[in-house]
Amino acid sequence: MKPRMQYRSRRVHGILFEPDHASMIIRNKPGRHYLIHGDDTRLITGFDTPLDAPDTMGYGIYHEADRPNTMWIRDRTGLRRIQGTPATPLERDAPWNRVATRIPNHPIPSPYA
Repeated sequence: MKPRMQYRSRRVHGILFEPDHASMIIRNKPGRHYLIHGDDTRLITGFDTPLDAPDTMGYGIYHEADRPNTMWIRDRTGLRRIQGTPATPLERDAPWNRVATRIPNHPIPSPYA
């Protein structure tokens, strides 16, 4: 029987990752992706090289416990740090769609993946 994936705190490569329930990724009409994290909005410019993540680590957005503004995403490629630059989503770029980040084996639909 395969172990169950869980969206909870995990230590990977000496870093404690905590689930970030308040953050989300949205995509606008032109196809740009933004990370919404509280009052902070960032245009996603890419992802770092993936780290191997435990098979039981659930998919979704995480942050480092000792650096809460350092955001990571766990998807089928592994655990990747999100790179971004401060941005403001513009109304003219509507409609905005929330990107599913918690669906197992679902690729993050991003040109940077």
